Amino acid sequence: MLISMAVRGITLDGDKLYRARLAARLSAARLGELTGVSGEHIRYVERGGRKVSLDLLAKLESVLGVTASELGADVPDARPPQIPSDG
Repeated sequence: MLISMAVRGITLDGDKLYRARLAARLSAARLGELTGVSGEHIRYVERGGRKVSLDLLAKLESVLGVTASELGADVPDARPPQIPSDG
């Protein structure tokens, strides 16, 4: 799957999203609830049938604990970098 950003959204690597979702032990329905879309929308993205907005990409990064590049998106990571604490 090619990675591209178009006017209508960002294409992710559906397989990477699927694997990240499974690694987080989330159903498509639950990931949808946590990101504000339907489980059906998540499944369409995983199959390569839908693109995502930058806002949804940021939510996916946050909920799944991954970066945009780890999801196969050819855009800068939407999630701010983690700064290690002095501890």
